[in-house]
Amino acid sequence: MIFESSKEYISVYEIKNVISGILKKKSFNDVKELIEDIHVKYSEEEIKKYLDDRLRKEKPDLLKRVKKRKNDNSKKSFDKMIEEFADELEMSTYSFDSFTLDYFKNYINILKKKISKMISILDQIEDKNNKEIFPLLEDIDITIDDKRNIKNEDAERILKAILYNLSNLLKKSDEANELETYYSFKLSKESIYQDGFIEDDLYPSEKIQEKNLLVGFDCQYISLTDKQVDKIREDERKMNKYILSIVSQMQK
Repeated sequence: MIFESSKEYISVYEIKNVISGILKKKSFNDVKELIEDIHVKYSEEEIKKYLDDRLRKEKPDLLKRVKKRKNDNSKKSFDKMIEEFADELEMSTYSFDSFTLDYFKNYINILKKKISKMISILDQIEDKNNKEIFPLLEDIDITIDDKRNIKNEDAERILKAILYNLSNLLKKSDEANELETYYSFKLSKESIYQDGFIEDDLYPSEKIQEKNLLVGFDCQYISLTDKQVDKIREDERKMNKYILSIVSQMQK
C-alpha cells in the first residue's frame, strides 16, 4: 500500500504530493505544466532529413545503385530482380510513413486527456464548493468524507491509475522524441490491417474506468471495486435471463 493502512481517509493534497514527489516536482502545478508541455517535437520534414542523412552516411553504395537503376529501362534477369528486391528491402529501413508520426501524436494526446480527467477529479474533490463531481464519484465508486478526504482504498485506486498512465505517457514521449525510433520502428495503416487489427487497437482507451470484468482491472483504468463487480455480475445475470426468456418464447 502507498498510504498508511491505519488512515481511513486520505487528503487530496497527500495524493498530489506523492505524484509530485515521484516526478521530482516542487508543486503539483509543475506536474500539470509537465503534462501539458509533452508533445512530439519533431516534424515530418526533420525525420525525413534524419533518415536521408543516415542513408547517405551508412549506405552510399546502396543509394547510388538505386538512383542509377531509376534510369535503367533494360530487360532484367531473374538474378538482377532478386538483387533489386534486396536493395529495396534495405532501403525501406530508411523510409518514413507519416502514419508513424500520427501514431505517436495520437497516443500522447489520448494519454494527456485521460490523465487530465483523473487529475480533474482530484481538483474537483478538493474544491469544497464543487457539487458537480458527486455523480461521477458515485459512478466510479469513490467515497469522500465531509472534509473532502478520499477513502484510503479509493485514494490508492485513483493514484495507481494516474501513475500508470503518467509512466506510459513519459515512456511514449521519450520514444517519440528520439530520432532513432523512426529508423527502428515502422508503422503503416496497411501493416495494421494485414495483421488483422484496426487503428483503435493501437491506442490506450480514453475511458478512466471500464465496467467490464475482462478488462476492468487493467492498470490503465481506475480499478473496479467489489461493489461494482457484484453489480456487473448481477446485470449480466439479468441480461442472460432476459435473453433466455426471449429465446424460450420464440421456440413456443
